[in-house]
Amino acid sequence: MASKKDLLNNINPVSLFIGTSSTAQADEPTEKPTKARTSNKETKSQRVNLLLKESIWADLDKIATMNKQSKNDLINVILEQYLSQSEQQKTIQKYNEIF
Repeated sequence: MASKKDLLNNINPVSLFIGTSSTAQADEPTEKPTKARTSNKETKSQRVNLLLKESIWADLDKIATMNKQSKNDLINVILEQYLSQSEQQKTIQKYNEIF
């Protein structure tokens, strides 16, 4: 029968890597990570559940695939174009005046 391993006296391989950094590196001030580029682009932060006709979803999938674009991005572009129409802008402006 094989004897049990003595785990108390063995050296943990991880301990070989811990504490091996030089003291010169520890004395140098560390640079703060740079923040990601800030831009005025609006972020996508709203989640929405939609029920769509199967044919509409299939057509969106085909268009997104051909444009090498996600369906999410495609839907955002479609909605932005719809909302930028002058008739829709008038409706939004009227809403803002009332509320």
